Amino acid sequence: MKEKKTLKQFDAYTNVDKEMYKSMDNFLGAKRPSVENDPFIQQKAFMNSLFNDFIDGREYTANFEAPGGRPIEEWYEDSEGNQTIGLGHKRRDDIDYNNWDSQSSMDQFHQDYNTAQNYAKNMLKEVWSGIPNNYQNIVTDMVFNMGGANVNKNFQGFLASLYNQDYERAAQELEWVDPDDKSKGKSKYYTQTGTRARKHQEILRR
Repeated sequence: MKEKKTLKQFDAYTNVDKEMYKSMDNFLGAKRPSVENDPFIQQKAFMNSLFNDFIDGREYTANFEAPGGRPIEEWYEDSEGNQTIGLGHKRRDDIDYNNWDSQSSMDQFHQDYNTAQNYAKNMLKEVWSGIPNNYQNIVTDMVFNMGGANVNKNFQGFLASLYNQDYERAAQELEWVDPDDKSKGKSKYYTQTGTRARKHQEILRR
């Protein structure tokens, strides 16, 4: 029987590499390199296909945040009442939103995604490199959507399942308050996010 590992909590914060993916401006548009024309993407897609269909993490998150992954150009309130624009970007006091446009939203999305990805890596740094790419994308998306501190505090069972490479259990942890006692009902995450949580489950069970 595989030894269970104790999950450590991390409050790590890493600086955003603002130059990362700079060349991927308009990554959802025509400028994005195709699989056919990019040997690196071809190789990565092939390696991931050995265990799962390759999913681009940025596209995955962007498509949850706005129809077709296209930035929303007007301010709106998300499900928690946060003022939001672009691709899931919550208003911050330290950012000047004057003259904000769709390119500003794309640039900010890259930064926000980098921050989420760095946090996710630090939460699971002991096992991150051994987690399939698409499962890494799920953790990053959850951090992007809810914030790293929230995921770290409220999804301990899910994170522990990833540590132990028990991906079916991880899928159950997203749905149930307690997978061992389903009388406690569905999790708040599962009932509020709907399609998002179900898509995560689908990927974890492939």
